[in-house]
Amino acid sequence: MDFGKILARGLVQLGIGGPSFRSSGGQIEVRNPANNGYAGLAADTLSAVTNLAGTTLLLTNQGGAGSKRLTVGTTPLASPADGDLFLEINSSNFLPYGWIWSWNGNYWLSPEERRPLSFDNISALTRGYFDCDQGLDVLFSSLLLNGFVATTNNGTANWSAQLERVNNGISVTAIGSAASSSAQSADAGFAVSAPTNVHVDVSAVIARQFRVTLYKNNSPGNFFGGATAIFRYARP
Repeated sequence: MDFGKILARGLVQLGIGGPSFRSSGGQIEVRNPANNGYAGLAADTLSAVTNLAGTTLLLTNQGGAGSKRLTVGTTPLASPADGDLFLEINSSNFLPYGWIWSWNGNYWLSPEERRPLSFDNISALTRGYFDCDQGLDVLFSSLLLNGFVATTNNGTANWSAQLERVNNGISVTAIGSAASSSAQSADAGFAVSAPTNVHVDVSAVIARQFRVTLYKNNSPGNFFGGATAIFRYARP
C-alpha cells in the first residue's frame, strides 16, 4: 500500500494542499516545494506515529488551532473530533472504499457524491432512478432543480421535484423536494435547492434504489433541465 499517496489525499482533505511523499529507509519523507528537497515528517509541521500492532498510521497537523488527525487502519478513532479523517483498510491491507472518511460530529462521511438526472422537454409526471449501492448508509444533503420553463411559473402553476426512496422496489418514502414556484419567468433559467439533511439507513433493504419524481402542478408549461441529488455515504 502506497502510504505517500494516502497521506497526500488526506492532506488535501485537511486543507494542506499539494505535498509529495516518498519512503526512504522505512521512513516517510515530505517534499518541500520551495527547493524540491525531502525531509522527515518530524522536521516539518507534521508528525507521524506508526502503530504496527494495529496497522494504524496517525497523522497530526501540529499547526495549533484546528488541528485534525488522519488515521489509517481497520477501525476509526474511538473519540473523533469534527474534521478528523479515517482511511479504512481491511485485514489484508486493501482499501474497501475509494475515499477517506471525514467525521462531522455524527457520522464518518465520504466526499460529496452527486447523481444528476436529465428531464428535458417534460410535459407530464416523470421519474428518474439512481442507485447508491455501496452497502452503506446515505446522508442526503440537498436536492437541486435547475433548468427553464416554457410558461411563467408561480405558487400554483409550477414543477416540483421530489427525492424518494424505493424500499425493496415496492413502497416509496419521500426524502425532500424542490419546486420552480418562485415566479419563474418563461424561458429564463433558474436553479432552486432544497436542503434535506436526511440520514437513510439502508441495512434493512434489498435494493438500495432512489428516484427523483418531477411533478406537474396545474399548467406550468414544459420543463427543460434536470435534477441533482447531493449526498455522502455514511459509515454504518
